[in-house]
Amino acid sequence: MSFRSTLRPVLVISVLGFLALCGLVWFLVQPSEWERKAPVASVLPRSLMEASVFPPDDSLTCRKCHEAEFADWAGSQHAHANRLVNFRQDLPAFRPSRTYHEGLLTTEVFEKWQQLLVRQTGPDGHTSTHQAVAVIGVAPLIQYLTPFPGGRLQVINPAFDPKKKDWFDIYQGEPRQAHDWGFWKNQGMNWNSQCAYCHTTSFEKNYDVGTDAYSSTWKAMGISCTQCHGKMEGHAA
Repeated sequence: MSFRSTLRPVLVISVLGFLALCGLVWFLVQPSEWERKAPVASVLPRSLMEASVFPPDDSLTCRKCHEAEFADWAGSQHAHANRLVNFRQDLPAFRPSRTYHEGLLTTEVFEKWQQLLVRQTGPDGHTSTHQAVAVIGVAPLIQYLTPFPGGRLQVINPAFDPKKKDWFDIYQGEPRQAHDWGFWKNQGMNWNSQCAYCHTTSFEKNYDVGTDAYSSTWKAMGISCTQCHGKMEGHAA
């Protein structure tokens, strides 16, 4: 048997071993499932992300003739009634991490891998982690939205007090059970059906009974000009 024929199996085994080692290392350095980015694309696809930037297009059209009114509106709670999470703006609410107990839940808010996260542990020891992707409210409280299956955005039960710079449970003293309609993962705290119409512009719920899913759309997050003044194509012309 030649040296070359003897060397070939050794090389093959070495290469396979090296690839297996690389695969193991790659697996070990991956963040755990709760650390990975939430699958938000089905709830906030690119088209809605673009529609959610500030200021929205319709307000810029109005600004051409109404500069003073635009400036007043741009700093109002109407303008910021709903917005996407801004990492730099919202980071102080999540860093440093905080943990508190309310009712049957233990809640931790923290930042990891540039994601703003809420991790909850129930009485059965089950833990779930949720990424904050959008915000409703300015003052006296801010509430964060997280994506759920079926095109849903759910309002997380901890709210942030921007004045005190601290969190509190909106059900403080009235703990909700997981089966309650008002529990934050259920319909009572569903943004699509309970919050969005008053916090966005030209909101369409688009709920499908057959699939129990939402394909909600909007033209702007927050209350923009056309939400109160109507379509202004003729006026702008």
